[in-house]
Amino acid sequence: MTVYGSCDTRTSFTVSGEGRPECDWENKQAVDLGRHVVGSTIKQKIDCIILSQRRGNIRCSLAIKGSPDFQITPSGVVTLRSGECINVTVTYTPTSVGIQTAQIDINLPIECGIAFTQIQAEGVKPELTVRDVAMGNHRLATTATDSVPFVNNGVVDVDITAMELIDTAGTGITAVLPALPVRIAAGDTLAIPVAFRPWMRGSVVARLRATVRGIDTVLVATISGAGYQPVLEASGYTWAPVLVGSQSTEQGRVRLHNRDQAWPLTITYVALGSGTDFAWELALPT
Repeated sequence: MTVYGSCDTRTSFTVSGEGRPECDWENKQAVDLGRHVVGSTIKQKIDCIILSQRRGNIRCSLAIKGSPDFQITPSGVVTLRSGECINVTVTYTPTSVGIQTAQIDINLPIECGIAFTQIQAEGVKPELTVRDVAMGNHRLATTATDSVPFVNNGVVDVDITAMELIDTAGTGITAVLPALPVRIAAGDTLAIPVAFRPWMRGSVVARLRATVRGIDTVLVATISGAGYQPVLEASGYTWAPVLVGSQSTEQGRVRLHNRDQAWPLTITYVALGSGTDFAWELALPT
């Protein structure tokens, strides 16, 4: 370009420019990843975080800032082709309770403006409780069944990563443990079947331990029961000699004793052997 002035003066300079196609795009403004247990890791794909409507390719870069609990893949320089999207996978590992936020910056060419997506998620502590089970008193060599309930009182699913039944030696207490890890949905209950088959008298206790992702302490349920076996003792009677074919006038008796000091004994039937010379004098007590 030349500029002419008075007195035959003139000057010139160069101007330049570059024509580029329009730079239309659409992107997601915000994404909520929901609630997740502290210490767990989730991966969530965000489809079409940005859609290019430009004629031609765009070189841009992806970066994330904010809470370090979030990571994205891919990151760095990517090529956004015309009419195509960029999909991003967000990895979220909550380290504390509460809402965390971050921003995915999509650095476009200067003529295309600024694009970004806000993401948020909440870290929560699981609320899992377990109840002790008292199996009660049971006769030796008989089996009683029950279940130990693990109740999820929280708002997120909970994973039990380890479970074991301990202190079982001589107790007769057994349990059917699930394949691990096992997930309990929010508001749901996991019942662990247990059985008690006592082999000795007296009270026994076993414990069911569970390790839960996101809970620092081990959950413990106590399973208790008692075995009993009444001790029956019988004493007979010896009559004085009598003539064959006659009946003794002595009042004989049979005594039954429960020698167990802790448990009652119920006698349901008493019988004399068949073909004997003896018979009950009075009706048996009930």
